[in-house]
Amino acid sequence: DPTPGPTRPPTANPTEELDCLETCVCGVDKIEVKFINPDPRTDDWIGLYECDQRDEEGAFDVHPSIWLWNCYSGTCEGEPPKTGSVVFEEPLPEYTQFGPHSFPLKSDTCYVAVMNRNDGLSPPPYDDICDGEEFISP
Repeated sequence: DPTPGPTRPPTANPTEELDCLETCVCGVDKIEVKFINPDPRTDDWIGLYECDQRDEEGAFDVHPSIWLWNCYSGTCEGEPPKTGSVVFEEPLPEYTQFGPHSFPLKSDTCYVAVMNRNDGLSPPPYDDICDGEEFISP
């Protein structure tokens, strides 16, 4: 029997559009975001934004509801990860207490995970690496 072909066509340019974020609402107060970051930097991070906070260009010009560094405990030391996950659940790292952040999320609200690069000053908008799928918080 001949070998079957691929189930979907191969990606011509893998950097065009990646499924870089996968979100699991794993309980009332636990959200895991798995990431793929082909060009990671030490200061990449993932924020959870309310869906309706996008501006007319589709960017988030506000701080996220909550965020975590991709290396979780802080900016990465050494080689930053190309793949991994962060888990939003109490207790969160102390750095999340600074700024207008809150967790647990508002219930029954649409959110989206966004991977950003902390390039430059802290005020938003940040450099958006990629967006995940929208989800409804429990």
